[in-house]
Amino acid sequence: MRPMDNTFFDELRDLVGDDELEKALARLLTFVQRSDRHVYNAALALKSSLRNLDRQRLDPSFSPQDRSKARRQLAADLLAVIDEASRIRENERPLQQPPVSARPLSTDLPGGTLEKIIGADRLMSLAWVRKGLQAARAVCRVETPSGVGTGFLIEGRLLLTNHHVIPDPGVAERSVIAFNYEDDDRGNLLTVHRYNLDRARFRTSEGLDCTAVGVGAGIAEAGDLAEWGALKLTLRRPSVGEFVTIIQHPGGGLKKIALSENQVVNVQEEIAQYTTDTLPGSSGSPVLDDRWEVVAIHHAGGHLSKRDGTGARHFINEGILSAAVDRAVLI
Repeated sequence: MRPMDNTFFDELRDLVGDDELEKALARLLTFVQRSDRHVYNAALALKSSLRNLDRQRLDPSFSPQDRSKARRQLAADLLAVIDEASRIRENERPLQQPPVSARPLSTDLPGGTLEKIIGADRLMSLAWVRKGLQAARAVCRVETPSGVGTGFLIEGRLLLTNHHVIPDPGVAERSVIAFNYEDDDRGNLLTVHRYNLDRARFRTSEGLDCTAVGVGAGIAEAGDLAEWGALKLTLRRPSVGEFVTIIQHPGGGLKKIALSENQVVNVQEEIAQYTTDTLPGSSGSPVLDDRWEVVAIHHAGGHLSKRDGTGARHFINEGILSAAVDRAVLI
């Protein structure tokens, strides 16, 4: 171990003691981004939690005392991550090396090359974007007698959404779903296709806040339902630090996608919590991994429990894991 390492980690601890959490975390991320993946993911999760805590200033239900308590907990968590990173260096665990590639063009500018990966590598291919656009076709606006939510198609002409969006067959019978409720590249609304729901094929779980209901006939000039495709549920549990994307109808408005600040920060038995942005109306949206498979159904956001038995709460968004949904309403 190099002598500078002890000094480095002591400086990080001093920053935490001075409540300079953001500065300490930024330095730690730079240090560990090419080393232990577990420590790096834990640091990324803390970064997301700090940003969410900063957003809570706009939430009138979150008092300054609550914020101070949450920040102290984050400081304790950060110290634990710093300690783990220090132990890894003491054990001289080898650093992970990036794959060998063609030599890049050099530059004479001070500071080295022009290109850097800042934090996690999120350079995504255009093929990934195109697959995302295809996946988005299966996401629809759910128009109920009491309000608007989001849902999505899966195989078997089934719609998945939240229980609190469609709680019973009677509401399903009086609701419709709308596909293509989005704008084109000039800002014009596309042709919307609406379909009835089939109350005869209805299953719900109030406890897990999920509903599966059959899709019936199209309304007016609606096209074949197969035109919109279907999303695949994965029973794989997402991991902390993983990136997830949500395609949704926030506020009941046009379809949108959240592509930034979108990391999983907590996974428990039946739920995942993440920093991906949502709004009322996003309930029932698919939470998608990088393969565009559904890892959870979004259902809530706000000052939520971590559900880890500690009683701790944080400002976060939450979804029901696909495996739990599969057991509750699909098997």
